[in-house]
Amino acid sequence: MVGDVAASRLVLDSAASTIMNIATIVTAAVLAASSASPSFAGDGPGAGAGIQPEKAATEKSGDASLAKKATSKSVPTGLVAVNSNSEVFENITIAAGQTYSMDSTLDYTSAITVAVTMECVACTTAATSLGESGLVLQARWAVPSAELFVTAESKAATAFSYWDAGSVLFNVYGSEFRLILQNKGSASITLDQVTLFQHSQ
Repeated sequence: MVGDVAASRLVLDSAASTIMNIATIVTAAVLAASSASPSFAGDGPGAGAGIQPEKAATEKSGDASLAKKATSKSVPTGLVAVNSNSEVFENITIAAGQTYSMDSTLDYTSAITVAVTMECVACTTAATSLGESGLVLQARWAVPSAELFVTAESKAATAFSYWDAGSVLFNVYGSEFRLILQNKGSASITLDQVTLFQHSQ
């Protein structure tokens, strides 16, 4: 009887050990698979930000010099009007393959979104539209203690409803906002007016 109990206990211990080994192997395989192919939710081109799992990044987000915060606040080029919750920039030209940086002078500490609108007088046909020009808008954010701006969202002008005008809405992720206008096309883009509107609750 004692021998039967000992034999049964040995079989149970062996089965439990085998089950633990299988569970360890399965857990390790699941962890390896999830770290090998991270899944970042992203919107489609022109619809929003994020990394799409089926598409790897193929280019830099902009000039490295654009990532650093300015050491002193100065009036940004093209800024013509500032109100309590909006700014107007005029006569912005982005050369082919280049980026244009626009630092907002507003404090976004209590804001929840920022709308960016733009007008292009020369964009009179579908072929010369902002969407066909290769224009991409990047929202970069920084907080007072951070040295660098980071890109939070990126949206293409292909989402605009009109040839000569359009707008995008960005969420607010920091107190300081920098709009990067990237020209992925082969010709210069001239914007007659770019307006930033911050919205608070």
